[in-house]
Amino acid sequence: MGKLKDDKYPENNFLSTDKTRYLPSLKGKTWQSLAPELQRIFKREKIDIKIIKRESEPNAKFELFQRLNTGGSGLTAQEIRNCLLIMVNKKAFNYIKELSRNPDFLATMPISDKQSEEALYEEYVVRYFIQLHPDISLRRSHANIGPYFDEEVVRLFDTEFQYEVEQKLFEQTFQIINQSLGEDAFKKFHSKEEKYKGAVSTPMFEVLTIIIANKIRLGETVTPDNVMDFSKKASNEVNAIPSTTRPISKMDETLNIAKKLLNNGQN
Repeated sequence: MGKLKDDKYPENNFLSTDKTRYLPSLKGKTWQSLAPELQRIFKREKIDIKIIKRESEPNAKFELFQRLNTGGSGLTAQEIRNCLLIMVNKKAFNYIKELSRNPDFLATMPISDKQSEEALYEEYVVRYFIQLHPDISLRRSHANIGPYFDEEVVRLFDTEFQYEVEQKLFEQTFQIINQSLGEDAFKKFHSKEEKYKGAVSTPMFEVLTIIIANKIRLGETVTPDNVMDFSKKASNEVNAIPSTTRPISKMDETLNIAKKLLNNGQN
């Protein structure tokens, strides 16, 4: 509006707007170039400001953010969770963001652009760590997966979290999975047709990553044949999970499947 003036932005040098996903026509617009009726709409709007003290509890900050986000165009659960991480542990946020861009990880996760924009890659990185280092008692205290994930990211990425060690394991896990199966890695194997089909399956993702990460962590050699064998066996086990199983309970199922296949593989 030209109300804030300094040497960089003198009175006649108005800031211009960028386009948005839903309003691409905003690109390059200045306050002066907006129609009078649009200017009136902006002038009549109010900005609600909440002041949160630096010493406030992180959970209180996050709860306020959740409440403010319930109106208008809501964010996805992981987008909100990213904000939580920025507030309580920015290092963890940047860490998850970096891992979500790992080339081997991306190659095994063929998801849509919309899902990518909604932070689904980051959600799968979080899911990987939750299943690799689960707190079963914490899981038992929740009925819904969203609040459980929120508490887990705060618990997991504390001062004891071994960032470098876990990053190396993550990279090794997805490197061998990508080399073995590529974009079919987390699809279900259909034995009748002898091929992988469908979209990325979350249970398949959990089972296979838990198995391979644990094998690597134990210092065992993992070959592409091993990965494919585990993948085919996991498909059969995952298909047996009832479709009515709640998402949070399904995580218990995938954890049990991974343990079962790991134990069988050691016999």
